[in-house]
Amino acid sequence: MRKYVQILLVSIRNPAFLMLLLGFIASSIISKLFIKMRLGFYANEMFTVQFVFSLWLCFMLGLVLKRQFANHRASILPGYRAPHLVVAFLVFVFLVMVVWMWEIGTKVNFEISSAALFGVHTTCLFMAVFIVYLGFLSIGAVLVFAYLICLLISGESFAFVEQLSNTTHYNIYIVTAIISLLVFMVIRLMKIKEDSFEYPFLLSWTEKALLKNQIKASNLVYSIFNPFKHIFKSKRALDVYSKYPRAKSTLMRSIHWDIAEYRDLKSAWILIAIGTPVFVYFLNAFQFANEFFANAYSNFLLLSIAPVLIALGANYKKMMYWEYDSLKPIDKKTFILEKGYSFFRDLVLFWMLFVVYFAVISSLVLNAEILTTVKFWSYLFFTGTYGYLIMAWISYMSSCSKAKTVIFNGMCLCLLTMILMELSAFDAVTIIVCAIASFVAGIIMLNITYARYCDKELGIMI
Repeated sequence: MRKYVQILLVSIRNPAFLMLLLGFIASSIISKLFIKMRLGFYANEMFTVQFVFSLWLCFMLGLVLKRQFANHRASILPGYRAPHLVVAFLVFVFLVMVVWMWEIGTKVNFEISSAALFGVHTTCLFMAVFIVYLGFLSIGAVLVFAYLICLLISGESFAFVEQLSNTTHYNIYIVTAIISLLVFMVIRLMKIKEDSFEYPFLLSWTEKALLKNQIKASNLVYSIFNPFKHIFKSKRALDVYSKYPRAKSTLMRSIHWDIAEYRDLKSAWILIAIGTPVFVYFLNAFQFANEFFANAYSNFLLLSIAPVLIALGANYKKMMYWEYDSLKPIDKKTFILEKGYSFFRDLVLFWMLFVVYFAVISSLVLNAEILTTVKFWSYLFFTGTYGYLIMAWISYMSSCSKAKTVIFNGMCLCLLTMILMELSAFDAVTIIVCAIASFVAGIIMLNITYARYCDKELGIMI
């Protein structure tokens, strides 16, 4: 019994997992109280918070599993895997039980058949298991595509419920998918070793011993684009670095160290150019997606948070090199400043891509008149500044040494995000004020973070 308790504490002592778990339980209790008190608006808002916490908690559970199983101890110690699987399963069952207890006595405000309701429950269960598996994989490209697909599906949730009502045999397929995914996960967890395809992708680790596996994983991803290089007859550029531009701006100096990675993105830009007309055709041909793409105001999480997640994932592996990078002929303050520019440079790039595709192009095709309004462009500006604030806030939390401080700041950030999701209901002036406030708050947090990182040893920064 003590062994199982110790394994459970591995998850509980993880600040991010603990923060999400407490937020999930608290939001479930508060939303239930609001429902009992017939405070519909506040109950709906708190349910949104509960839903977001549940998604992140499932993803974090997958990260914890990867941390426990993509480990040399899992292959060396006898009887290591089974107890960890049991504890993970019990934690997942606990999360399901919290949702089940929350649902007791709660009724939806629209008609739905018992078969369709069962289909909704099983679909939610499948998505929860699927998100746990995504967290276990921790493959950046898979996460991005899965995130976009889930957003598209959530935008058509009522159509999905109606389809379940009309074709009840889909429930059998969903249950089969849940069982199949669970069996597949158990098999992979019991067999994963260093030569397994999942092993190198460890977003939850930064141990130096895994550096070789991370490089292998990167080479595997880049090899996918090799056929496109042959098709377009692109030649391999020589890795020639320009002289370190001391006299130029900090932005140019940060680009200097990442120039090789920018060369590897050429194939990605070719795919984007090819994919743009395909995306426009999709918008015109598939009418069911119009509601999701035509209203940029409903894509707050996609436009503000998704670029942050991708930028963090793109720079995460680089942090393993920081101790070695510190040997460069620059002082520590300049080194930290350049690394910060690298993070925020990628944030701006990914934010612009998301805005162009999921706001400008989609609105141009489906809702062109919105492009002439000041509110539309003000809202896009706000998503960028709020993404900047999120990145700054996460950077600040990474500089905190106390778990309680991290948990408190994380809960405040989640709560603020839930509140600002309703900002589109206000006028352009209010949106611009919030955008300026987000930008100023981000600058303040970055200044504090910069000072803290300059005082830290590089070995404990990651």
